[in-house]
Formats: sequence, C-alpha cells, structure tokens
Amino acid sequence: MTEVSAGHIGAIPVGEGRTLRVDGHLVTVFHLRGGEVRATQPWCPHRGGPLADGLLGGDELVCPLHGRTFSLTTGAAGPGEVGIATYPARLAVDGTILLTLPAVGPLPTCSDGVAASAPPGGQTDAAPFAGSAVDDERV
Repeated sequence: MTEVSAGHIGAIPVGEGRTLRVDGHLVTVFHLRGGEVRATQPWCPHRGGPLADGLLGGDELVCPLHGRTFSLTTGAAGPGEVGIATYPARLAVDGTILLTLPAVGPLPTCSDGVAASAPPGGQTDAAPFAGSAVDDERV
C-alpha cells in the first residue's frame, strides 16, 4: 500500500463526492459534512451506478440508482447485499486529500466482477491526470 495525493479538498463541495483519477485508478472521494474524507470504488456493484452522485447521511452513502446503502468506512451494505471497496483517506494540514492505495497493480474489481476501470457506458472516459474530476454530465 502507498499513500498518494488526490488533489485538494476545496475541489469537492461539503456533502458531495467526486470521482477522481489517482495514480491511474478511478476512486470516488467524499467530503463529509463534518469535514472528513472517505474514499470508495466509483460504481455500485448492483448496476454500476455512479456512487459520487449518491446521497450522504453521516457515514452512509445511498446509491443514486436503486437506493442501496453502504457504509463509507467499511463498505458494508444492507443485509443480503454486496458491499463496496473502501480505501483509507485523510486530509493533510494544507487540505491535500491523501489516499492509501495498493502499491502495485490495479484496484480490485467491483464485487459483481465488473472492473472498476471499465464500467458501463461513457463512464470510462475519465480525466487524464491525478486529482481531476470526472465529468459528471456523461454518466
């Protein structure tokens, strides 16, 4: 595992998430209302919904497509549902978002076997450099 910069917290409004390309990986980073950050895989394992568009409530995320709920800390889902991958995230004193990601190889695939780097539709066309937001209007 290695700690990498994912840009500045000022790029993510409080109470929202953004999908970022970080070291060649797509990761969704959430700016919680309490000021903390959380990081997850970018797509829901159910139908590939963009988790960055989900609703935040405390430390829980609700998928925007079908209302599945996930813990932003553990990735756990509701009873009988598949969870999501989460990644350690913290803020540096200067507001830089720091994520701990695998040092080698791609991030794990989504729990339904769809690679996080190859979701359905136009979502694969992400921004080309670390810390840049993916254009939400394409999803």
